[in-house]
Amino acid sequence: MTAGMKVSAPGRRHVRHHLARRELAIPTGGTSIAVGDALQRGVDTRAWQWGNSMKAEADATANAAVADLYLDANNQLNTMVDTWAATRTDVDTTGDASNGEAGTLTNDIPDGHDRGERTASKYLTDTTN
Repeated sequence: MTAGMKVSAPGRRHVRHHLARRELAIPTGGTSIAVGDALQRGVDTRAWQWGNSMKAEADATANAAVADLYLDANNQLNTMVDTWAATRTDVDTTGDASNGEAGTLTNDIPDGHDRGERTASKYLTDTTN
């Protein structure tokens, strides 16, 4: 730095932090080995691994909860369509539930949702700043 040049307080702290890490050294018979930066990198690596491990655990828990929620919603959909169809005289409920009109509705509802979601996603853009 040149004389008269001002450095902000955060800048001074940053410089002191790096100089202090370099000053941490192991003496070895007339010379020394600077270990401050290497130790900090080790700490940073371990913190990164720990964070990834915590995220993996949270993801596993969340994925199981999402799967349970989806299964529950799917079962509710089947019950809702079957109950609705049983009260209607214009809906064929005879035969295998997967082949009758109720079964068609049970399949068409999620298909319509997926189709709508795909269509809507085409109109959405990622506007990260």
